[in-house]
Amino acid sequence: MKLAQLCFVPLGLLAILAGCSGGSDKEAVAKMANTPDSGHVRVFNAGPGSVKVKFGSINHGVAESGLANDFHPVGVGRIGLQLDINGTPKNVSVPVESGLGTTVCVSSAGELTFVEREPRHTKGDQNARVVFLNERLEPVKEGATSTLAGPLGDVKFSSDKVKMSIPAGDWKGVLGETTVDPAYFYSVYFIKSAKGWQAYFLVNTKRDKPVQTGNQ
Repeated sequence: MKLAQLCFVPLGLLAILAGCSGGSDKEAVAKMANTPDSGHVRVFNAGPGSVKVKFGSINHGVAESGLANDFHPVGVGRIGLQLDINGTPKNVSVPVESGLGTTVCVSSAGELTFVEREPRHTKGDQNARVVFLNERLEPVKEGATSTLAGPLGDVKFSSDKVKMSIPAGDWKGVLGETTVDPAYFYSVYFIKSAKGWQAYFLVNTKRDKPVQTGNQ
């Protein structure tokens, strides 16, 4: 392949195109262009104890009670995860979409709920997705509300408003990521209990925060 041809090819394609020629070059370029961005998966443990997470032979960490492991890239489609829920193994087939996240919610009884299409990055002033789940971790889409003490005063959350802007700073009465960073996107989970709605803040972009110029 001539050097002049390579000058117009993105660097990510060089390894694939090396040694190729003619029509095979075009096929390789087309294949890369049609390859979707990876989707991501995490596990939120709404029960006691801990949930260990594996994707094939890769450890994806542990979700402790009331917390979630980090999002990990896993590809797109139906993805097989291996969970260890307080010592009990469970294989799970998780739906994953390109560029988005799926959260596997695990209840105290080991029941599972998938929260799909989790945004990974802020968009405009929107930096939070709101999810209300009942005692069985079933989605509550209408009529549920809760008020939290935010850094600038009380903030009302509603199941009718899925995406919103929440202020940066320290939040009281929440579990998980209690300090909101304006560079991150969050999922705010409200889980119904005998005492009412318990709030959990999960950060969606922790591994993807932009690096400031000069700070490596």
